[in-house]
Amino acid sequence: MGVRNAVVIAWTLIGLDSSALARPGTVTYSAQFLAYAPNAGGQQAYSLRRADDKGEWSVFANTYLMTGAFPLSGMTYNWRFPICNQSCFWQFFVEAGAGVSTAGPMVEVVWGSILLWSLRVDLSTQAFLIPQRVILWSYPFWMGVSLPL
Repeated sequence: MGVRNAVVIAWTLIGLDSSALARPGTVTYSAQFLAYAPNAGGQQAYSLRRADDKGEWSVFANTYLMTGAFPLSGMTYNWRFPICNQSCFWQFFVEAGAGVSTAGPMVEVVWGSILLWSLRVDLSTQAFLIPQRVILWSYPFWMGVSLPL
């Protein structure tokens, strides 16, 4: 029974067989509901995301920030550059993309990580392009849960 077989059996027994949990072509759905910001005492920021190893669609809302009478919300598409893709038990990736929001057009950069295909933690920065200036807003430790399907 070689070392390789023993490792495969061990991973399977503890439920971390990447071929079963994150097969090629896997799509991950994430819900983020907690964002830490030391200068704001935390944020009421929420996001729903659908990703594969090439890109990610997301919708978000930040009820801490208002744009007129409405909370800051929007939709983005990000291109994903995986450092360790969805077959890894601890994924790392960088994303960059653009979208629309209640504040106007926007761009987003994300440094993300998903541990054991379920715990997602991002460091995200959004830039909102308004006529007078560019407004930057960061979400350090934006946390949530993910489910690979």
